[in-house]
Amino acid sequence: MTNEIGSILKKGHEFIKESQVKENPSGDFKSMFPRISKGSWTFSDQDHGWQISDSTAEGLKCCLLLSMMPPEIVGLKMESEQVFDAVNILLSLQESSIFLKLFPWLSPSQNSAKMVV
Repeated sequence: MTNEIGSILKKGHEFIKESQVKENPSGDFKSMFPRISKGSWTFSDQDHGWQISDSTAEGLKCCLLLSMMPPEIVGLKMESEQVFDAVNILLSLQESSIFLKLFPWLSPSQNSAKMVV
């Protein structure tokens, strides 16, 4: 089976790793963008710099799953720094959720104290 799809897995793995945003936008990006972009995966391409939480989570998940396979089949693992950056962006997006700021009573952390076990 690896003879049939090994090269496809390797190319896909490289594409996913290369699609990750490696740097924040240059200049005073905080005046143009609400959050950091480094470590995220975007909706279309890296140029617009807007991070997407779903794309980032799926990109990270794919790289972590592929890292459990032999490198001879799927290529080299994602660098540790890139994994850290992806986790960092996901945590920052979760922490500053506008939805939970608008509707704090829906926050799981707020309601867990009120739940009866």
